[in-house]
Amino acid sequence: MPAESFRKLRQWLTNPGNRVRLGEDVAELVLSCVWFDSLRLVRDSIVHKGARAVVLPQLDRIGFQIDSMNLVGLHLRPVMLTENLVDLELYAALHLGQTIGFLETLAETVLVRHAVPAMTAEMRACHPAFGILKGWITRLSDKLAAA
Repeated sequence: MPAESFRKLRQWLTNPGNRVRLGEDVAELVLSCVWFDSLRLVRDSIVHKGARAVVLPQLDRIGFQIDSMNLVGLHLRPVMLTENLVDLELYAALHLGQTIGFLETLAETVLVRHAVPAMTAEMRACHPAFGILKGWITRLSDKLAAA
């Protein structure tokens, strides 16, 4: 099983035999992370293809755009401030929320598979920034519900 990247793991799981080796439950979960592809595209554009992140502070929000002629996948309507400007808080809420949700579900799946006793408060981690992220996710959820 490839351990060097999530992308390689997802690619490895396209082989049905590998899905069985990892377990169908975890394989399905990993393959369901279709949001990862657009996040990876933006990251690769910045890190490997010379795209630049341009930050444009607004009065009440932080907007950004990626300066690149070939970049696609960044314009996600629910997180846009304008046609060309992304709301950093909503973009972070979208991708961090999906990542945390994935990790929570993965942990639950692995705990059940290995018969680990039910999670207790001692097993949980918390950080003050989670409160800020929760506010951003709530704002994104409200915006999606209103659409």
